[in-house]
Amino acid sequence: MGSLPCLSGPNRKYGVFPGVLGRSEFGLEIILAMAHQVYSLGLSFDKAIALQKFFQNLDLKKSQVDAMLHQLSRVWEKEFEFLLKLLTYSIVVHADETSWSIKSMWAFLSENSRVVLFGVNKDAKTLAIVLAPASYKGTVVSDNAAVYGKFSKAQKCWAHLLRKAIKLTLLDPRNKEYTDFAEGAFQKTRHPTRFDYCVANYLVYRCETSVLHS
Repeated sequence: MGSLPCLSGPNRKYGVFPGVLGRSEFGLEIILAMAHQVYSLGLSFDKAIALQKFFQNLDLKKSQVDAMLHQLSRVWEKEFEFLLKLLTYSIVVHADETSWSIKSMWAFLSENSRVVLFGVNKDAKTLAIVLAPASYKGTVVSDNAAVYGKFSKAQKCWAHLLRKAIKLTLLDPRNKEYTDFAEGAFQKTRHPTRFDYCVANYLVYRCETSVLHS
């Protein structure tokens, strides 16, 4: 599957369809379905196999599922590396990580590329593989977690900024600096400017420093 005979005889060659995995026991739609169920939905092999049995009447073994996923990773490795290169060339990259059923999920979004990793460690080693601080010269928009501290240009995510404003206000409702910061942040959500982002990040730093020393 995935190749087309071009010539007959002993010297015949095969063309390759773009995006197709080549010779495989199963079609691309089955392999992608298994990858989605295992990586995106976090299902175990047993549950993913049960779904395929119910909907496709396929009797799969765990070894076959494992072979499918390894084949997909090998064939699409070059495409993945190209997406990472596009991230490196982007002016701005939005990054966010969160807990997942298997370790963590990490998402990267830019004007050129979108990369989502499942089942990875949330540490500097993983980040360096996707977006190395030493080589990336653009701006990283994040929740200001410590793992992003080595980038030369960084900006706090607007959604996390609003959450911080709410948290500070709840911690000390009578603190005028906190309430003014929260009100100003929400007023700027409709038409924020680059200057607004800079001021907001500075205010977050002041408020967080105030909380740490109070």
